[in-house]
Amino acid sequence: ELKGSPKFVTGCSIKPAKNEIALEAELELAQKKVREGTQFIVTPPVFNIPAFTYFMEKAKALGVPVIATVFLLKSVGVAKYIATNVPGPPIPEEMISRLRKAPDRINECITIAGELINTLKEICQGVQIVTMGWENRLPAILDAAKI
Repeated sequence: ELKGSPKFVTGCSIKPAKNEIALEAELELAQKKVREGTQFIVTPPVFNIPAFTYFMEKAKALGVPVIATVFLLKSVGVAKYIATNVPGPPIPEEMISRLRKAPDRINECITIAGELINTLKEICQGVQIVTMGWENRLPAILDAAKI
């Protein structure tokens, strides 16, 4: 039984863009949404920490929390698909190489996600984890993230 009433807030998505012009356009659009009542921002999947850190330096001016998306790289194929089809900074080749060379790809995926979360929690205000059917591995991911 729920007690009380839920309180909902409005959020929006933003793309950490590949270049400065696209980033400025995204930030202008986000600023407009904040003026209209947006109270938080969610990003597409984040894999490139230096690019995301730069994005966050610019996004601080928006004055609302930024929630980074952590998407599990369950395989090299998934990583290549995201690299080809999801806008934003590229997945570092080193990350794809780690998956390719790992004797246990499931554990490597969990380790990579944990490392990303552990780093992102110091850069932004929160993360959402997209498990894509691996919800049962969430405790291991949180352990790897030192949460």
